Amino acid sequence: IDNPRFIVHLSLLGGYIFLISEDSKSNIWIFKVDINTGKEVSCGKIKCKGNYLGCKILNDETLLISTETQDIASELSNKKASKLFYIYKTKDGSTIPIDDNLFHGCDIRNIYPFKGADGYSILFSKSSFNTVFCDIIQRISIEDLLSGSYESENVLNNQNGNSLKIIGETNENIYILSSDSSESGEIIY
Repeated sequence: IDNPRFIVHLSLLGGYIFLISEDSKSNIWIFKVDINTGKEVSCGKIKCKGNYLGCKILNDETLLISTETQDIASELSNKKASKLFYIYKTKDGSTIPIDDNLFHGCDIRNIYPFKGADGYSILFSKSSFNTVFCDIIQRISIEDLLSGSYESENVLNNQNGNSLKIIGETNENIYILSSDSSESGEIIY
């Protein structure tokens, strides 16, 4: 942890602290520590393709990791770097790559895990342009994601010219701003 080459990120969920240590390249170490005993529950190293961008803790056994890869040919031709997503399971240390189409146009900062009445899910927004507003907001259950079924459902879309943006979250809610050019102005879902 005290090696200056590594950047450490801490997250808390339930009774666990997740310590993610990354070297600004493709090496990631994930430590899961029991908050009550201080004991390390699991530890794993992941070698991902691309440079580490971020991580979201989906539940107490599953993390979503995002990396960005760009080869030399892409850099020379000014092609946009591609973002990759991985599921990491703390129980067995396995890594599952996520199909590129599911989170295409999505940034790790626009992924919001939550626990609803029917279990753990992810709410995420996609944008075809580099703007703070998005084209569509979708939901997928963690169970479907782990089983390889990438069937997501649309929560909101920008039909009728609405501008959508996930603006924040609390322990109980995720807030979505929908604004249009009509007199009604803005609605927060």
